[in-house]
Amino acid sequence: MAKQLSCGPALLRCLEDLHNCSLSGRSRWLFFRSKAVEILCHVFEMLEEKDDGGLTEPSALIDRAVNRAKNLLREHYAAPPSLDDLAREVGLSRTSLCSNFHCLTGQTVFGFITELRMQHALAMLNRYDVPITEIAYAVGYHYPSSFTVAVQRRFGASPRELRRRGHPGGEAILSV
Repeated sequence: MAKQLSCGPALLRCLEDLHNCSLSGRSRWLFFRSKAVEILCHVFEMLEEKDDGGLTEPSALIDRAVNRAKNLLREHYAAPPSLDDLAREVGLSRTSLCSNFHCLTGQTVFGFITELRMQHALAMLNRYDVPITEIAYAVGYHYPSSFTVAVQRRFGASPRELRRRGHPGGEAILSV
């Protein structure tokens, strides 16, 4: 970050004042503390000038972390890790994971998990030999009624209706 900050004349003057300080004892200590605060103010001011409202591109490191999180969620969609565990696993803070995940995928972590569950459920509904209750449990719902509500909300039809219709194109949707 220090490389990105260009030293303006005011900051250079402050650093020169520190270098040329002839005070001693407590006066020197107070002078240095005041200059430290002044330097911080200059640095924060420069950072604000460089800030573009939080719309910067995520770094390659964050991009890799989010992709790793997506892969972990794909592997464990039925019983996903908590946000704290997921963030720890990919090396980000919880806040950073959530904001960057949304920035890069257009979905929240929870929305991504829900979509994974719905896509797997849709694929499983093609198999008439698997009871709907079993599908609910297989994709991570502890209560079949919650599963039915989620399917209705996502697809506009109950699991039975989707199964009956044969939900054309159901296989092609699995692109999460």
